[in-house]
Amino acid sequence: MTFLDDPLFKAALDAAFPRVILFADASPVRLISYNASAAALLKGEVVPTPGLHDFVEAKYHDQHTERVIQEAVELAINTGERALLYFSTSMAAEDDLEDQNWLQVELFPVKGTNDAVVYILVNLISLPIAPSSIQKTRERLFKQQNLSEELDATNEELSASNEELTITVEALNQSQESLRQANEVLERRVRERTQDLQRSLSTIQEERQRLSNIIANLPAGVCILKGPEFILEDVNEGMLKIWGKEMDILGTRLLDFMPELQEQAFPALLEEVFRTGKAYIERDARLDINNEGNQRTLYVDFSYTPLFNAKKEVDRILVHADDVTERSLARMREQYLSEELSAINEELYSSNEELAATNDALSTSKKVLTESESTLKFMFNAIPQQVWTSLAGGELNYVNQLMCEEFGQDMETLVRQGWRQYIHPDDLLRAVENWTIALQTSQPFTAEYRLRFKDDKYYWHMGKAAPMIENEQIKFWIGTNTNIELQKASEQKKDEFLSIASHELKTPLTSIKAFNQLIARTKDISKVQHFSVKSAEHIEKLEWLINDLLDVTKINAGKMVYNMQPLNFRKLLLGAIDTIQQTSATHQIVLNGTEEIEFVGDYLRLEQVIQNFLSNAIKYSPKADQVIVEYKLEMGNIVVSVQDFGIGIARKDFSRLFDRYYRVDNSAMRFEGLGLGLFISSEILKRHQGSFWIESEEHKGSTFFFRLPLDASKNNHEAINNDDFYKDRSLSIVYNESGQRLDVDWTGFQDLQTVQGGCLKMLEMLSRHKVSKVINDNSHVLGTWSDASDWVGEIWFPMMEKAGLRQFAWIYSPAAFSQLSAHKAADGAYGSVSTRFFKDVNLARAWVEE
Repeated sequence: MTFLDDPLFKAALDAAFPRVILFADASPVRLISYNASAAALLKGEVVPTPGLHDFVEAKYHDQHTERVIQEAVELAINTGERALLYFSTSMAAEDDLEDQNWLQVELFPVKGTNDAVVYILVNLISLPIAPSSIQKTRERLFKQQNLSEELDATNEELSASNEELTITVEALNQSQESLRQANEVLERRVRERTQDLQRSLSTIQEERQRLSNIIANLPAGVCILKGPEFILEDVNEGMLKIWGKEMDILGTRLLDFMPELQEQAFPALLEEVFRTGKAYIERDARLDINNEGNQRTLYVDFSYTPLFNAKKEVDRILVHADDVTERSLARMREQYLSEELSAINEELYSSNEELAATNDALSTSKKVLTESESTLKFMFNAIPQQVWTSLAGGELNYVNQLMCEEFGQDMETLVRQGWRQYIHPDDLLRAVENWTIALQTSQPFTAEYRLRFKDDKYYWHMGKAAPMIENEQIKFWIGTNTNIELQKASEQKKDEFLSIASHELKTPLTSIKAFNQLIARTKDISKVQHFSVKSAEHIEKLEWLINDLLDVTKINAGKMVYNMQPLNFRKLLLGAIDTIQQTSATHQIVLNGTEEIEFVGDYLRLEQVIQNFLSNAIKYSPKADQVIVEYKLEMGNIVVSVQDFGIGIARKDFSRLFDRYYRVDNSAMRFEGLGLGLFISSEILKRHQGSFWIESEEHKGSTFFFRLPLDASKNNHEAINNDDFYKDRSLSIVYNESGQRLDVDWTGFQDLQTVQGGCLKMLEMLSRHKVSKVINDNSHVLGTWSDASDWVGEIWFPMMEKAGLRQFAWIYSPAAFSQLSAHKAADGAYGSVSTRFFKDVNLARAWVEE
C-alpha cells in the first residue's frame, strides 16, 4: 500500500476546498492526486492527464495562466518556501474589482530525506473580494473624509459598505486561519508520513539485505528462474554446489547449462508451475547430474514457488532444494532392512518349537551349569560346534576351544574383541540387528552369517542363542555357531542342477510337440515323413540330454561336458535356422553370409545357442515378421548376429541379461521361461573361448552377437616390445615422456587372456618409468571383455595403485557391454586412484594434464 492509499492522507486530502498534490521529483512535474472539490472545477470534462493549470483555467482563464503557474512551481521547488498566486475572471471590468471572482493558489513544498522538494501541496481557495480590496477601500475612505458635506449621504452608504467589508475581512481572516491550521495539520501529517515512509523504506532495505545475506549463506540451494525460458536470474552457493556449477551460468537458460534435465521430470514441473501459478513440493526426488562426463545421482527435497508481477502474472519461479542423498539412501536401506527383518521374523516363528525346547533344556540345566562351570566348559569343548556365552547385556564372556582354534585367537582375545569383526561385512548389519532384537525382547537369537577363520576365508554358519531366565530376568545367554558351508554348497548345486535340467529338457520337448502337431494336421505323406524325421532327431537330442544330465560324471559343479569335433559352421547355422523356421509361421528367418567355415566345437551345444537366440528373437518381436541372421569372419573370429525388431531391452538390464533366472521386466508383455537360456548360452560360448554382447534400443529391437575364435592359440602371437613402446594385435602402449604418462590403445576383440596380458604389460611399463597417469583408450574395442572385469577391478587396479598409479582416464568403447565391463572394473578402483570416463580422447588428455 502506497502513502496515497493511507486513510490519514485521504482524510487530509478530502478538504472542503479544492486541493491538489504534485510530484516534484521528476521532469516535468506531474499531478498525482486531487480531491473531489478540485474535480468539480472541471465540470465533468474528461481530461486524461490533467495539470494544475487545467483546474485554474476551468474558471479563471488567462493566456498567461500556465506560464505563471509553471514559474511559481519552479520557485517553490528551488527555494523550498511557500508561494502564492491570485487569478480572477476576465468578464468584469478591471476597475470594478469587487464584482470579480478571485482564486488564491497556495503552493506548499514538501521535502524528502535528502532535503530536496519531493511533493507540492496546492490549495485552491475562492475569495469573495480581490486581494487588494482592503487597501483600496481605505484609500477611498480617506478621500471621502476630505469631500464636502454633500457627500454625507454617500458616506453613510460607504460606512455601511465598510461595515460589510469589515465583516467580510473578519470572515476571510477566520477562513485563512482555519486554512492555515488545516495546512499545518496536513503538513505535519505529511511530514510524519514521509518520515514513517523513510523509516519503512530503511527497514525494508535492511530486511532485504538481511534476507539476501541469509539466502546467500543458506546450506540449502536457492535460485530464481525468470520467464518461460527459465533463465537463471539469481543463485546462491548452496544451489551451485548441488549442481556442480560456477557463478558464470547466471543469465543462461536452465536447459542450456544442464541439458541432462531434458530427460527428467523437472522441466515439465517448472512449466506446470509457470502455467498454473500453483506451487509444487516433492521429497526424495532423484536428480541425475552430468558435469563433463562426471555423472552423479543425488536425491533432493525441492519446491517450486511462483512469483507474480504487478499484473498478477507469473514471471519468475523461486526454487529451493536440499541435498538429502544420505537420508534417502538411509531410508532405502532401512526399507531393505525392514523387509529382511520380516523374513527373519518368519524364520524365527517357524523355529519357535525348537527354540522353546532349547529354552526348556537350558532352564532345566541351569542349576547344574552354575554348580559345575568346569564340567560345563568340558562339555562345550567336546561339542563339534562353536559355543559361546554372553552376559545379560550381550557382552561376550566365554568361547569354547573350537572357536579359538578356528579363529586363531585365545579366549581372552576373543572375549575382549567380540565376535563382530569376524562376521562378513555384508552379513554384519543383519546379525547385529537380530542380536539387538533378541536382547530387547528376551527372545531367542537366530541368524545365518559368514565367519572369517584364521585362513582369511569366510564360512557359512547358523548362529543360535537362547537366554537363561530366572525370576523373569535374563542371567546370561548361551549360543552356538554351526558350520553350514557344505549344506549351502549342496543346496546351491542341487538348485542349479534341477533348474538347468528342466530348461535343457524343455527345448527338444517343445520341438517334438510342434512336429507331432504338424504331423497331425497334414495329409501330405512327404511332409509327414519329413516331420517324423525331425521329431525323431529331437527325441534323440532329448534322450541325449536326459542321459547327460543324469550322468553326474559328466557334470562338474553344474557345468556341461563338451564334445569338441570339426564341423561346418554354415551347415550348423542352416540346420538351427531350419529347425526354428519349421516351428514359426509368423517370422521369416533370413541368413546373410555364404562363406564356408570350418570350426572345432560341440555341434549340439552351439546349435543350442543359435536356436536359443532365434527363439528369443521370435518370442520378443510378436509384431514383427522377420529375424535376420548374419555371420562373417573378422580378425580371426566368427562373429554371428541375430537381429529382431521387437520390444528391445533397456540398458539397465544389459549387465544381468546372461544371469541365471534373470528375465527382463517389461510390463507391456509377459513371456514364459525360467530365464536360463541366455545363461546356458553364455556358458557354452565361454567354453568355446568366445564371448557375447548386445546392441538394443527399447521399442525398436535387439541384436545379439557372439564371437568364436577360430584358433585361440593365435592370441599368443609376436609383439613389438621395447622399453618405451609395446604393440601386439590387441593393444599398443606408448611411454609419453613429455606428459609423464602411458598412452594405451586397445584394438579389436578382447578376452580374459588378452586383457590380463595387456594389463600386466601396462603394470611393467608404469613401474619402469615411474609415472602416475594413464590414458586408457577403448574406443577401438569390439564386443565385450566381461569375463576379465572382476580380475581388473580386484587384482590389477590394486597392483597399479601400489606401483604409483594416481590418475586413470578411461575412454569409452562404443559397445555398450564393453562400457559395462569398464564400470564394473572401475568400481574396485578405490584408494588414491582417481578414475574418470570420457567419450573424447582430447578431453581425457586435458584432464590428466591439469
